[in-house]
Amino acid sequence: MKANAYIREVEVKFKTKPKKEEQIKITSARTAVNLFRDLQKETQEKIICLHLDTRNTVTCFQIVFIGTSTNAITDPKAILRTALLTNACAIILIHNHPSGDPSPSNEDISAKIRLSTACKHLNIHLLDFIIIGDNGKYFSCADKGILESPKPYPLTKEQKR
Repeated sequence: MKANAYIREVEVKFKTKPKKEEQIKITSARTAVNLFRDLQKETQEKIICLHLDTRNTVTCFQIVFIGTSTNAITDPKAILRTALLTNACAIILIHNHPSGDPSPSNEDISAKIRLSTACKHLNIHLLDFIIIGDNGKYFSCADKGILESPKPYPLTKEQKR
């Protein structure tokens, strides 16, 4: 094999609308955390953005950044790009702390504020900013009441019954 040989990566995506029984509704921070509980095993920080429709049903998700063992870059423009392209009404940002401690750092708090401001300007609701630690521990800004949104997980018609 030549020294300058390279491997090409091919990615195939099938886009179909899931059946009603396959759709995932986010009703709480715990529901979102359960979708990405494998993040607690990661050795690098990963930032994932969940895109939701008006009923808090997941339309798609995107791994926005993969960082180091201690940080990941959070650029609101990169985070919201796909949300705009998919016409998301709301987003939930989820990331892990490889240290296992889900407590928000100063950088996390600053990133949440920047993202919240950008979301307001684009009329996209930031439903939650979640940090996943180890052993099932997590920190949810919505659960702690530190998001500007008064009802981060509004009940859908089905839940009100």
